[in-house]
Amino acid sequence: MSQVCGICDNRKNNAHIVAREMMIGTRIQFDYFVCGNCGCLQIQDPPNNLDEFYPNTYYSFNQKLLTKNTKIQKWIAYLRTNYALFNKGIIGAILHSIHANPVLRLIAKTKIKHSAKVLDVGCGSGNILYSMTHSGMKNLKGIDPYLKESIHYDNGLVIEKKELSEEEPGWDLIMLHHVLEHMDNQLNQMKLIYEKLNKDGICLIRIPTVSSYAWEKYQTNWVSLDAPRHFYLHSKKSFEMLVEKAGFYIDHIQFDSTEFQFWGSEQYVMDLPLMDSKSYLMNPNESIFSKDQIVNFKLQSRKLNQKEKGDQFVAYLKKKR
Repeated sequence: MSQVCGICDNRKNNAHIVAREMMIGTRIQFDYFVCGNCGCLQIQDPPNNLDEFYPNTYYSFNQKLLTKNTKIQKWIAYLRTNYALFNKGIIGAILHSIHANPVLRLIAKTKIKHSAKVLDVGCGSGNILYSMTHSGMKNLKGIDPYLKESIHYDNGLVIEKKELSEEEPGWDLIMLHHVLEHMDNQLNQMKLIYEKLNKDGICLIRIPTVSSYAWEKYQTNWVSLDAPRHFYLHSKKSFEMLVEKAGFYIDHIQFDSTEFQFWGSEQYVMDLPLMDSKSYLMNPNESIFSKDQIVNFKLQSRKLNQKEKGDQFVAYLKKKR
């Protein structure tokens, strides 16, 4: 069993912990360790039967697509998405305030252009990209090696079953939304992203982080530890070390954690799996949490994000000159 850090190669003062699989609720235990140098929390030996821990109900393959059928629906979606991505339109701003898409607003911070070539890595069924098509963007593509087969949507969007190493270069924006933590050989993956990205392109990465209040409070009951699916849970230090080795620098970071860090972790403390029938995820109206508690979790999350202590962040990377 290896305790050599996969980010900084450190072997000293690594702290061993044992984490349970609690999303499905098998409660199988897995060995992890926290690097004594860079602070990255990582799995010690990934299981050989990893497919068993990605059931057909896994969320990234069962996202509800925001399809629009009527002319009015398409027009409303266009206005709302055009504002979300490009900050255009007063009507769109009003519509977005009613039905917001916070992920698109994070993408907007890349100053994306309508003609941009965008690759979403590990995108599952492609929910985010599909939302982006409502703006009229055409140069969008998703890849995910764990799809059963490639997906071809009626609006022209294609999600291919393929590895990042198989993809062609030439992208203006490469996105990984809660994907990097599932990847082994992290430096190799980041170097591949560097190769596929245009000279002035941007890489957007969203990940959970141990540089957070939730990890400090809940430890092995932290819902985003997510053993054994999450291989690497970065600290800010370890993430910076990784991307710099690959030739990137961090342009800026924004914390975007949600109330999930609280209600999910509290459930694990009470030995309640995420996909249990009593879980807030599966049955919010019959869960153990009151509406006031959920509101309080949301307020706490906003405050933690402002203090850069939320349990997830989005990093905007650019190539070093």
